[in-house]
Amino acid sequence: MNDSEIRKARHEYYLKNKERINAVARERYEQKKKDPNFYKQMLLKNQDSYHARVNRKKAPLTAEEEEAYMKKIIRDVESLQEQDKDKPKKVLNFNIITELFYD
Repeated sequence: MNDSEIRKARHEYYLKNKERINAVARERYEQKKKDPNFYKQMLLKNQDSYHARVNRKKAPLTAEEEEAYMKKIIRDVESLQEQDKDKPKKVLNFNIITELFYD
């Protein structure tokens, strides 16, 4: 079975068993809603996974990887400048900029 056939089969299964699937989901929701610790546990699990993802130590880039990354950034900036070349330039006063940070 290729990917589109699998998707089609899953969709047909859902349509055939829609009422039963939704009834089970409603029942589980009611059980979770009654459990006072469920949301606390869920928040703690989400917090743990967030901190694990954010605080993950990445290996330092090699010189070639660093150079390729900088070239990618330069290409991205150049493409944005190319897209914005027809737009009028906005001149911001120094006082306006400082008001954004120190209000």
